[in-house]
Amino acid sequence: MQLEKAQLYSLDGDEYNFDFMFNPNELSITRRANVNENQGARTTKGLPKVSFAYPNAAIIKISNIIIDTYEKPEKNGRNSTQGQQQPRERDVGNEIAKLTRTIKFVSNQSLNRPPLYIFIWGDINYLNCYVESLDYKLSLFLPDGTPVRAKASITLKEVDPNLEEQNPPP
Repeated sequence: MQLEKAQLYSLDGDEYNFDFMFNPNELSITRRANVNENQGARTTKGLPKVSFAYPNAAIIKISNIIIDTYEKPEKNGRNSTQGQQQPRERDVGNEIAKLTRTIKFVSNQSLNRPPLYIFIWGDINYLNCYVESLDYKLSLFLPDGTPVRAKASITLKEVDPNLEEQNPPP
């Protein structure tokens, strides 16, 4: 059986796709329905009367996303003087930039929104969404200060799948 990688598949073009380097070890999924409670109205049992209002958008939180370029395969061979890879080839900043692009507004100014995604893992399409928030921290550095490992957390918020049809990509 082949290992399937989790992915944020962009509906706005391949330049916004994000492939997870390592699969998440946990997904936190929140679904909630809102109700309106009448402060003074009570049932015969004394419970407050409620009116069901609407469901909130589903939210998926993915924590501890590991981005690690410490042992990144060489592209241009080894540095002949030190026997080591060039530090900038291993800079985790390139991968962080791909993740950061998930929250920046799409390049088509008429859309005025962040990229839309489908969070996919294997055969499961979990959610049509946008990236609501992103946090990351750099956690391992080369002796010259080049960051080579990071941990990130993202929050995905559900959107109507038909929103893509209302705002087609350029």
